[in-house]
Amino acid sequence: MANTVLSIDSLLKQVYADSGKDLVPATNHIHKNVKFVAKDKQPGNYYNQPMVMQNEQGFTYNADGSAYTLNSDISAVYANAQIRGTSITGRSRFSYDMIAASGNSKNAFLDLTRPLIKNLLRAASNRQEVMNLHGQVGLGTSSATTGLTPTTVQLTITVASWAEAIWASSIGAAVDVYASLAGASPLNSTGAMTVTSYTVSGTTYNVVLTGAAADVTAIDADEAVEVFYRGAKTGASTYAEALGLFGFSAASTLFGLSTTTYPLAKPRTYAAGSAALTFQKLTKAAEQAMNLGLDGELALICSPATWNDLMTEQQLLVQYPRNGSGPNAFNAGADKLVLTGQFPGQIEIWNHIFCKRGEALLVPKADLIRIGSKDVTVGGPEVELLDGQELLKQVTDAAAMEFRTFQNQAIFHSFPSRIVHITGIVNNT
Repeated sequence: MANTVLSIDSLLKQVYADSGKDLVPATNHIHKNVKFVAKDKQPGNYYNQPMVMQNEQGFTYNADGSAYTLNSDISAVYANAQIRGTSITGRSRFSYDMIAASGNSKNAFLDLTRPLIKNLLRAASNRQEVMNLHGQVGLGTSSATTGLTPTTVQLTITVASWAEAIWASSIGAAVDVYASLAGASPLNSTGAMTVTSYTVSGTTYNVVLTGAAADVTAIDADEAVEVFYRGAKTGASTYAEALGLFGFSAASTLFGLSTTTYPLAKPRTYAAGSAALTFQKLTKAAEQAMNLGLDGELALICSPATWNDLMTEQQLLVQYPRNGSGPNAFNAGADKLVLTGQFPGQIEIWNHIFCKRGEALLVPKADLIRIGSKDVTVGGPEVELLDGQELLKQVTDAAAMEFRTFQNQAIFHSFPSRIVHITGIVNNT
């Protein structure tokens, strides 16, 4: 739907104020901290990474000094990991009336459109982050569904699969609902469902969707459902989005490699035991990466609740000197957590608002990259530099113009067996 004079009325008025306020949560932690391999370094359809899956094993031992017979050679096994970026295109329309409302002043027009362009870029960055974390896994899993009206249904999202920022940034988004991760087609066969609201009450998390009456009936009949952005899942095992980090450990084929044939292509898992994640458990999980040759720093991607549990644990173990505003005041807490242990390097704790409460991920930082033909940008894949009104394109079937964002990428790791997926986290906070 195009932006109109009425839909952006607050922005029209705020052209003469300081600025508008964006209430939607956003983050680009992966975008900022993970290198993007650009088109000139990633030619062709696929990014190819040769991997050693088995060492040379043709060795012979001897202790008597004789001219001993050599064992047969057992050659190393090499495999070629392949990954291709997937595309996400965002679009936003301006009605002719809205453009006319800015007058003939170029500055007024730029003041009017700048916050809308910025918002679309932020939204595109959010979609990138969610895909890089949860691509092909879904936005959340319900434990119950409740029909509220003939055209609205409430999903009660499990605590383990809840990340509030995902839903806060998805109000108004079109989504598909599947009976399971293996579902071949969405339950909403008539059309897209729309995220209209969500509520949080203690550890009860409800999301309200609207859609056609037949689709609401189908969803309400199935308690445990999976939610994906519209079009991200295309079949029982096919997707239009790239596989995210939290989907690596369950994949039977990762980067084109069978994790059964090649055990070193499969990430490891660690169960937190239906309890809070502690530094002791974190060190234990990191041992698995060490056992497989970890030689650098790790990042722990975790939810704000898990970060808070880890910070609180450390706070309780430390005696703080008195300081602050009074004789009995203590200053405590932290804005950054880093764990140093027996492993090489350190573990840096990444507090990610799109991470779900019940899981976390240990990943070697140096070998994590984003690959593709284009990082998120305004315009299309052929555009290198955009300026002013070149951003706008005529809409052929409406009295409007629009601009778009485009990105083509996927997340990749050169040593997947050194990734550790931590599950079964139940937070104290």
